[in-house]
Amino acid sequence: MVQEQMLNPINAMLRGRHLLSWDAVASLTLLFALDLLLLSCISYLWDKIQFDEDDWQPPPPFAESVFCIWLHRKKHFGETLDIAGGHCGMPGSVPLEQYNHLFDNMVRFQSLRCHDPRDRVFALRAISRDATEMAIAPDYSIQSTPEHLYHTITIHYLRASSKLGVILETACVWDNESSPSLPSWSFNHRRGPMLTPISGIPDSLAHPQIPRRSVPRFSCEGMVLTLKGRKVDGIRFASVPVYFTRGMFQGIIDKETRQRRAMWLSSLMGAASRLEMSLGTAMAVSRILLLKRVGLETAIQLWCFLNGELACFHKHLDIAEKNVAAFLEIYQRFVQQLANILFRDLGLTPPSPDEAEEHGGSFATRICWRGRSFGISERGMLLNAMNKAQEGDAVMAFEGAESLWVLRPAGDHRYRLVGAVWVEGLMSGEAYEGLDPDEVDYDVEIV
Repeated sequence: MVQEQMLNPINAMLRGRHLLSWDAVASLTLLFALDLLLLSCISYLWDKIQFDEDDWQPPPPFAESVFCIWLHRKKHFGETLDIAGGHCGMPGSVPLEQYNHLFDNMVRFQSLRCHDPRDRVFALRAISRDATEMAIAPDYSIQSTPEHLYHTITIHYLRASSKLGVILETACVWDNESSPSLPSWSFNHRRGPMLTPISGIPDSLAHPQIPRRSVPRFSCEGMVLTLKGRKVDGIRFASVPVYFTRGMFQGIIDKETRQRRAMWLSSLMGAASRLEMSLGTAMAVSRILLLKRVGLETAIQLWCFLNGELACFHKHLDIAEKNVAAFLEIYQRFVQQLANILFRDLGLTPPSPDEAEEHGGSFATRICWRGRSFGISERGMLLNAMNKAQEGDAVMAFEGAESLWVLRPAGDHRYRLVGAVWVEGLMSGEAYEGLDPDEVDYDVEIV
């Protein structure tokens, strides 16, 4: 479908006797996602799912793929995109480039369905600026396996791209545990659970050497990746990650959704409760949730969010259950202690109910939590890691990568890549203060 839309300058669809342009079809989908159509128009899609209309949220993933194809059509055919000033931080009339790199297209369209996993590459060749340079030709023979194709592409980008962190983080989104023929750092055609979308951590500089000076090396027939870096911390405690259900991903707030939200907040409280409560702890919790540096106003937003969730839990969870009661006791204590610090000790003015709802909603939309492990590092720092981190994992910094990384010992002084991690107090190069990377870094082999 992607190539059908991208290779034809003029596309139209027939609906009965009506001829619809591609722009009309795309616009209709976007209207659904922007919640500009009545809920009754789309409720039939979930006639078997029970959810509260008061808690309805539009399903943006439905529109994301259509919007991306529409945007790529604009690029591909050299059209001009008019954007209202202020919303996207772009001027009113923006001439768009014609092509993206294959890697960018693979990330952009990864949620689309595909019968043959090799078409996640081959179907994007015609709309990728570097496909010819990479000399990738469609090959559907038995010898050309999806694993070999993705492995080859990963090696190319690790060698050629300056975005080492983005490449590694993208590899961690795919389910490499189910593909023993692929190393942990390789792209894969098998999607894992619904993780947090690829975003990178732009507000960090864990390693002082950016961009990288050394080129990644490969050995053992391309199965071992060698990077320059070092261990800067380790995992002492980490919670089990909580993943989105299909309903959660589509914006449906039902009983299971609330249970999942309670599960991840329980994981967060399990980590935060191991530290003494203070304003610094509250700021640290805000930072590991948002993966960015924050100010005092964000601590107020955190309280608004947590307090709003507490009211929801009291309304919808079975408080009589032993585990639920224990969780709510820890949770309520944290919320009350945070309120005391902000509004009693610091003398800040508590927000009104309407302001609290607005602040809490704004905070909730920016949280990075699905498919994440919350925990405590060996240095006693709060952390937020991709995928399932566990006790004994190493936290490493690599030359050319802004973020930190969780790696799992695999024997013979080698590691498997788990995912990117935010470790409080180490995201601005603190692990290298007073040290020369050339003297302390060493070769790290990743399988």
